[in-house]
Amino acid sequence: MKSKLLALVLAVITVLYVCDFSHAGSRNSKFVNLENLVLESENDPSNMRLKVYAKFDSDYKYEGDIEFSYKLLSNNMNDSEDEVFNFTFSKTSSRSVNFFSLNTKVPAVYTVTGTFSVNGIESPELSQNFSIRKDEIKTKKTSLSNFDGFWKNLLADVDAVELNEKVILNKQKSTAGLKIYDIEYDSIDGARIYGYLFYPVAAKKNKKIPGMLLVHGYKMIIPQPMIDYCSNLEIAVLQIELRGNGRSAERFRVDAEYILSGINSPESYVYRGAVADCLCGLRFLENVKVVDSDKLIVNGGSQGGGLSLIVSALMSGKVKAAIADEPFMCNFKLGINSAESGPYKILRDYLNDNKEMTQTVYNTLSFFDVLNFAEKIKCPVYISIGAKDTICPPGTIYSVVNLIKSEREIKDYPNAAHNVMQPEYIKDKYNWLRRVCNEK
Repeated sequence: MKSKLLALVLAVITVLYVCDFSHAGSRNSKFVNLENLVLESENDPSNMRLKVYAKFDSDYKYEGDIEFSYKLLSNNMNDSEDEVFNFTFSKTSSRSVNFFSLNTKVPAVYTVTGTFSVNGIESPELSQNFSIRKDEIKTKKTSLSNFDGFWKNLLADVDAVELNEKVILNKQKSTAGLKIYDIEYDSIDGARIYGYLFYPVAAKKNKKIPGMLLVHGYKMIIPQPMIDYCSNLEIAVLQIELRGNGRSAERFRVDAEYILSGINSPESYVYRGAVADCLCGLRFLENVKVVDSDKLIVNGGSQGGGLSLIVSALMSGKVKAAIADEPFMCNFKLGINSAESGPYKILRDYLNDNKEMTQTVYNTLSFFDVLNFAEKIKCPVYISIGAKDTICPPGTIYSVVNLIKSEREIKDYPNAAHNVMQPEYIKDKYNWLRRVCNEK
């Protein structure tokens, strides 16, 4: 009898064990089948982000946490640090209730390689490819009720300025074939803008040539005239130093950190004045006797690139072409979230220390975000993008590029950081500019 009773007890225990194993996913993580787990993604291209979930590839249910140790690689990354994330499952879903984000910064195919583990049990290694495509990166412009009125008022202020131009031949820098002038003119708010005007001595007397406004990057004054433009093209160049920079800081001082100066409102923000400096510069160029006022070009890199795109939108009837090398001021929110250095990071650090200013700062920046000007650009544009740029991440620029409706020449340089001054890159720009200048 005892042996029969013992056999019956063992049989019951076996049945209970088998039943428990078949339902282990909802009650006991020890028996979870990790080989049934896969990765699943949802693209968030406007934020250059992939949301990665874990999911059982059947109706299998499991409640609890499963650890995932992984690396992220792409053709733009040489190495990646090990990361760990805990996926959490509820008993009502085969997919994890949470996800981790891959902030990709660069459009590419990404490979996630890793293993799942729970209670000391580890899955075989798995590898999954995800991608962010350039044409997917689309961010809507910000809806601002007084945007057009703000810029209409600025244009009126610029038109009212008496430029009081001063043009002095620089005999030391000029040559037999090239005239270089030291120039200055007035802008709004009492700013006095300094720079250089230079152009080749035309072989044909009274010949009109294109005029180009050249705008510098963030706190990066160009100390000498960029005469290479005249060496490669028959063009007149007005190279300016924005308010608060170089010689133009003499009569207009800004805060120690340029990007934060006057950021409490669009009306006081430093970039309102910087845009005006560029607009007054275009007026100056129109008055240069050798310049064909029907062939005005704006050109700049980084900060100068962003300003060039803004000016080309505001002056779409006058600007014939715009050049923006790795432009700044494109999709501020994405830049603040993803840049590793430079002015976007300065803004991020400021907002981290002054969280109460977040709404005010983003409202101000929206008035100067190229996202909100892109659809207004009517002229041909040339935009260069460095795939390894950590100051102006590629995603910020693609989000603007995908909104521009006019003729575009987009140059992607996979090995370039925030510097597209290599000879082969510059040659591409000169070739494009030469074609645009020669068009009727």
